[in-house]
Amino acid sequence: MITLATIIGISMFAKGFFKVVPVIFGLGTGYILAAVLGRIDYSPIIQARWIGIPNFSLPKFDIGAIMIVAPIALTTIVEHIGDVLAMSGVVKRDLAKDPGLTRTLMGDGIATSVAALLGGPANTTYSQNTGVVALTKVWDPKVMRIAAIMTMFIGLIPKLNAFTSTIPKPVIGGAVIVLFGMIASIGARTLVDNRVDFSKTRNMIIFAVILVFGLGGAVIPIKIGLVEIKLVGMALAAIVGIILNIVLPHEMDEDKENEETIPQ
Repeated sequence: MITLATIIGISMFAKGFFKVVPVIFGLGTGYILAAVLGRIDYSPIIQARWIGIPNFSLPKFDIGAIMIVAPIALTTIVEHIGDVLAMSGVVKRDLAKDPGLTRTLMGDGIATSVAALLGGPANTTYSQNTGVVALTKVWDPKVMRIAAIMTMFIGLIPKLNAFTSTIPKPVIGGAVIVLFGMIASIGARTLVDNRVDFSKTRNMIIFAVILVFGLGGAVIPIKIGLVEIKLVGMALAAIVGIILNIVLPHEMDEDKENEETIPQ
């Protein structure tokens, strides 16, 4: 709660440089309080080296693993598109057209493929960053490139990685409340900006089903031979939403049906 209060206070009342880094100050305040209360285990920092190289490994073909992991790409694609649209609402520019989803998705896919060839994790857009951009109002691509380069170098310093791992979950939680809440707020603002008419039954049903499937933890298992695929969370919500958007009648069809039910 201290972390959350600090982030909100700095975002609302601070000026200049302090207003640009509310999340850092919030995390710092929460971390210091946790340290004073003795809630931090420093052993990972002590044990970690100053300089380290990631463990590289070459890929191998395994159809079972492919069948399990490949569907996860649906989740990444959905998250990517959602982040691009949300970021468009933040910067007031249609990023889906310029540079375009074809380029952003291609970049995401190539980066993930290269990482996989070297034994690294999948690359993806992180929704938290959308919240950070909305809070700080800093979206200059040059700043993002500098941050990316800095992150790459930080990845070579295990002690810094160990330090971030010692941040208590309640401190992270305080920041995440704001960051993910900002994403939801941006989504709601996008609906308002595009004048989505919620007086239409069709729109209400699509929104309601997506919301519950996305947040309610529903799981749809699909078994193909010995391989079982589970559609859950964002991927499931997106697929169901797309299907409903195709199947349900549009407003003209809906209005026509309503007229037919009215007694002459």
